[in-house]
Amino acid sequence: MDTIQELSPELIRDEARAFFGAYRDIRRPHHTSETQFVCYYAPALVCGTFSLELYLKCLRVLDGHPIKKGHDPSRLFAGLADSTQKRIADAWSRRLPNAPAMTPETVKAALEPLDGAFERWRYLFEHQTLAGSLALVDVALLAVQQTLAETRPDWFPAGTTELLDWRRDLMASVAFTQLPGSGR
Repeated sequence: MDTIQELSPELIRDEARAFFGAYRDIRRPHHTSETQFVCYYAPALVCGTFSLELYLKCLRVLDGHPIKKGHDPSRLFAGLADSTQKRIADAWSRRLPNAPAMTPETVKAALEPLDGAFERWRYLFEHQTLAGSLALVDVALLAVQQTLAETRPDWFPAGTTELLDWRRDLMASVAFTQLPGSGR
């Protein structure tokens, strides 16, 4: 994997936020009628995994290392400083308190299904089947954003991550779809 020298973490963060904003907007259910909604799964997965990639690269620069080229979240995670990997694992564990505690090794393994997702899901029509999980993207982004917020609290107003606010909006949107008489 080649490296890129001298990129500002602020520029990487801004690009990550742009793709995260697209992910957030696409990920929300879009109502097609009073009782139906649709989620644009493939575009959401592409924007979400690319945002995750950029946030991981931003953390690498903040660790004092040049960023690595590539799109695989598990490899980008493995290239972070040990202390940053541990902080992401801890943040991941805090978000899933009923699950076994995460370690850097289990986070890397959890990210492996997202390796190549940014590239493959852009060309969904070329594949017979693809697996991908927006829930995995959600929790990975949440843990990485939380770690970034702890590293640079000045980048996240009121000490929150963008994803935490978005998750609240999503739950309100899903609740809206539970209409009387819908059987839900």
